[in-house]
Amino acid sequence: MAVLVLGLATTGGARSISSFTRWIAPTGYTSITYHSSTTSTTKATTTSSYHHATTTTKATTTTTTMPTTTTTKATMTTSKPKGDYGCTPGYWRQAHHYDSWAGYSPGQDYETVFGVVDNSFTATLGQAVRFGGGGRYALARHAVAALLNSANPDVEYQFTTTEVIELVQDAYETGDFEDAKDILEDANEEGCPLS
Repeated sequence: MAVLVLGLATTGGARSISSFTRWIAPTGYTSITYHSSTTSTTKATTTSSYHHATTTTKATTTTTTMPTTTTTKATMTTSKPKGDYGCTPGYWRQAHHYDSWAGYSPGQDYETVFGVVDNSFTATLGQAVRFGGGGRYALARHAVAALLNSANPDVEYQFTTTEVIELVQDAYETGDFEDAKDILEDANEEGCPLS
């Protein structure tokens, strides 16, 4: 028995099996297996509707400014811990302790180091630490000792070098030498860890 397999592709419509049977029958095949593949093309139509809407929004911003007062306190930093030690001017004025002067030398100008102008005297740090008397002379004596205490890495002093210099500058600006001297004198007499 002979079987004829037909693959039939139709486009745009299907053909009937009888029309193929008539064509194949005279050839002597006893059965026909029919496979049909239909290809159809569909056109897609997309309809879009656009609606245009305009919305206007009015923004209102209200700013209320309140008067404020800001107080800023300068923060000083130091590479060593603050503590309760300090050497007196009597320690720093001795020549055999000059090796403890860290960052400063006895020959440096007092006014230049502290950034002040003093018309009463012209002195080096070594001379100022030896001053006797009160007022600006007492301040100069204790200012140099405080400067050296703050700069020495082995003295845990109450103030940083920047704070000492600012305190001295404030005293010269206000003319209040006594209060600044008292503050530094108290810190300088805490106890000297140096020998």
